[in-house]
Amino acid sequence: MQVNLNIQYEHLNSIQDLDIDDQDLLKAAIKATAFSQAKYSKFKVGAAAKLDNEAIVIGFNIENVSHSVTVCAEIALLSNIIINHSQHKIVTLALGYNNLKGHSKTPISPCGHCRQALIEYEQQSSNKIRCILGSLDGEIIIINGISNLLPLAFSNAMFNNA
Repeated sequence: MQVNLNIQYEHLNSIQDLDIDDQDLLKAAIKATAFSQAKYSKFKVGAAAKLDNEAIVIGFNIENVSHSVTVCAEIALLSNIIINHSQHKIVTLALGYNNLKGHSKTPISPCGHCRQALIEYEQQSSNKIRCILGSLDGEIIIINGISNLLPLAFSNAMFNNA
């Protein structure tokens, strides 16, 4: 039997098409790229989360010459939230970037490692996270729930069924 997976998302032409709160959140993610340490790739990534108490928390990528120890913006963001805001949940997450080697018009999407970390956070918090995938000067994608970014995700429920 063949099964098809469909992912629904909203596509917008620019940041101006977002409502003002979402614009502010995406702008916070893009502003966070200024703190990024991306001296090797020149690909600065910023993440911003709006929490259930209306607080905005940021993260940014920190590269290392040993690429496997590079910290992605999403992981830095989750670490910040877990350490400083553990009693609150992410309502909306925004990602933005600034590619110093070329254009920044295509919406950014989390890597596989970050998708796994985000979906585990979403599952543990029992709270679907709305995700704005942005760009510096181009299109925007809005996804309702990290599970739409990682269908058939690996989870701890698999350990419980063993």
